[in-house]
Amino acid sequence: MGAKRAGARAIHGERMATGTTVKHCFSQLTTGGIMADKTSSPTPASAPAVTPEYPGQSLGITGLVFSFVLPLVGLVLGVIAYNWSKKAGVTNGPARAAVIVGGVILAAGLLVYIAWVIAVGPALLQYMHSPWGMRGF
Repeated sequence: MGAKRAGARAIHGERMATGTTVKHCFSQLTTGGIMADKTSSPTPASAPAVTPEYPGQSLGITGLVFSFVLPLVGLVLGVIAYNWSKKAGVTNGPARAAVIVGGVILAAGLLVYIAWVIAVGPALLQYMHSPWGMRGF
Protein backbone atom coordinates (compact mmCIF):
# COMPACT_ATOMS: atom_id res chain seq x y z
CA MET A 1 0.00 0.00 0.00
CA GLY A 2 1.08 3.57 -0.59
CA ALA A 3 1.91 6.21 1.97
CA LYS A 4 -1.56 7.76 1.65
CA ARG A 5 -3.29 4.48 2.42
CA ALA A 6 -1.09 3.76 5.49
CA GLY A 7 -1.82 7.24 6.87
CA ALA A 8 -5.54 6.75 6.34
CA ARG A 9 -5.48 3.45 8.23
CA ALA A 10 -3.60 5.06 11.12
CA ILE A 11 -6.21 7.79 11.45
CA HIS A 12 -9.04 5.24 11.69
CA GLY A 13 -7.42 3.51 14.65
CA GLU A 14 -5.33 0.76 13.17
CA ARG A 15 -1.99 -0.05 14.71
CA MET A 16 0.95 2.01 13.62
CA ALA A 17 4.54 0.84 13.24
CA THR A 18 5.39 1.61 16.88
CA GLY A 19 2.53 -0.44 18.28
CA THR A 20 0.24 2.42 19.35
CA THR A 21 -2.84 3.71 17.66
CA VAL A 22 -3.75 7.26 16.81
CA LYS A 23 -6.89 6.96 18.93
CA HIS A 24 -4.77 5.83 21.88
CA CYS A 25 -2.41 8.83 21.48
CA PHE A 26 -5.36 11.18 21.10
CA SER A 27 -7.05 9.87 24.25
CA GLN A 28 -3.84 10.37 26.21
CA LEU A 29 -3.59 13.91 24.87
CA THR A 30 -7.16 14.85 25.79
CA THR A 31 -7.31 13.33 29.29
CA GLY A 32 -4.81 15.63 30.95
CA GLY A 33 -3.10 17.61 28.27
CA ILE A 34 -3.88 20.71 26.26
CA MET A 35 -7.27 19.58 24.99
CA ALA A 36 -8.67 18.41 28.33
CA ASP A 37 -12.20 16.99 28.49
CA LYS A 38 -14.78 19.63 29.39
CA THR A 39 -16.53 17.31 31.86
CA SER A 40 -13.45 16.97 34.05
CA SER A 41 -12.77 19.61 36.66
CA PRO A 42 -10.11 22.07 35.56
CA THR A 43 -6.96 22.29 37.59
CA PRO A 44 -6.80 25.57 39.51
CA ALA A 45 -4.19 27.99 38.29
CA SER A 46 -1.74 29.03 40.92
CA ALA A 47 -1.69 32.71 41.78
CA PRO A 48 1.44 34.62 40.83
CA ALA A 49 3.81 35.39 43.65
CA VAL A 50 3.12 38.87 44.98
CA THR A 51 5.70 40.74 46.96
CA PRO A 52 4.13 42.65 49.83
CA GLU A 53 4.11 46.37 49.23
CA TYR A 54 4.38 48.43 52.35
CA PRO A 55 3.54 52.12 52.57
CA GLY A 56 6.39 54.48 51.91
CA GLN A 57 8.71 51.97 50.22
CA SER A 58 8.86 53.75 46.85
CA LEU A 59 8.85 57.16 48.47
CA GLY A 60 11.74 56.12 50.72
CA ILE A 61 13.81 55.02 47.72
CA THR A 62 12.95 58.26 45.93
CA GLY A 63 13.95 60.25 49.00
CA LEU A 64 17.26 58.41 49.19
CA VAL A 65 18.05 59.23 45.57
CA PHE A 66 17.07 62.88 46.05
CA SER A 67 19.20 63.08 49.21
CA PHE A 68 22.33 63.03 47.08
CA VAL A 69 21.11 65.56 44.51
CA LEU A 70 18.78 67.88 46.46
CA PRO A 71 19.31 67.13 50.15
CA LEU A 72 16.39 69.19 51.45
CA VAL A 73 13.91 67.44 49.12
CA GLY A 74 15.39 64.05 50.00
CA LEU A 75 15.15 64.83 53.70
CA VAL A 76 11.47 65.83 53.43
CA LEU A 77 10.56 62.78 51.32
CA GLY A 78 12.46 60.51 53.71
CA VAL A 79 10.61 61.89 56.74
CA ILE A 80 7.23 61.46 55.02
CA ALA A 81 8.03 57.89 53.95
CA TYR A 82 9.37 57.02 57.40
CA ASN A 83 6.18 58.29 59.07
CA TRP A 84 3.95 56.35 56.64
CA SER A 85 5.88 53.16 57.33
CA LYS A 86 5.87 53.73 61.07
CA LYS A 87 2.07 54.11 61.04
CA ALA A 88 1.80 50.81 59.11
CA GLY A 89 4.08 49.10 61.63
CA VAL A 90 6.91 48.20 59.26
CA THR A 91 10.51 49.33 59.09
CA ASN A 92 11.67 51.31 56.09
CA GLY A 93 15.44 51.25 55.65
CA PRO A 94 15.60 53.47 52.54
CA ALA A 95 13.49 56.16 54.25
CA ARG A 96 15.71 56.08 57.33
CA ALA A 97 18.81 56.30 55.11
CA ALA A 98 17.24 59.22 53.20
CA VAL A 99 16.70 61.10 56.46
CA ILE A 100 20.26 60.46 57.64
CA VAL A 101 21.99 61.16 54.32
CA GLY A 102 19.80 64.18 53.53
CA GLY A 103 20.38 65.63 56.99
CA VAL A 104 24.14 65.10 56.93
CA ILE A 105 24.60 66.54 53.43
CA LEU A 106 22.31 69.48 54.20
CA ALA A 107 24.20 70.25 57.43
CA ALA A 108 27.54 69.96 55.63
CA GLY A 109 26.31 72.29 52.89
CA LEU A 110 25.17 74.85 55.43
CA LEU A 111 28.52 74.69 57.24
CA VAL A 112 30.39 75.21 53.96
CA TYR A 113 28.14 78.16 53.10
CA ILE A 114 28.69 79.76 56.53
CA ALA A 115 32.46 79.24 56.24
CA TRP A 116 32.42 80.80 52.77
CA VAL A 117 30.49 83.85 54.03
CA ILE A 118 32.94 84.27 56.92
CA ALA A 119 36.00 83.87 54.68
CA VAL A 120 34.89 85.79 51.60
CA GLY A 121 32.43 88.29 53.13
CA PRO A 122 34.97 90.79 54.50
CA ALA A 123 37.01 90.69 51.31
CA LEU A 124 33.88 91.27 49.26
CA LEU A 125 32.84 94.21 51.43
CA GLN A 126 36.33 95.70 51.17
CA TYR A 127 36.21 95.35 47.37
CA MET A 128 32.79 96.99 47.17
CA HIS A 129 33.97 100.08 49.08
CA SER A 130 37.22 100.48 47.16
CA PRO A 131 37.55 103.05 44.33
CA TRP A 132 37.55 100.31 41.67
CA GLY A 133 34.76 98.28 43.31
CA MET A 134 31.09 98.19 42.47
CA ARG A 135 29.85 101.77 42.32
CA GLY A 136 26.20 102.51 42.70
CA PHE A 137 25.35 99.55 44.89
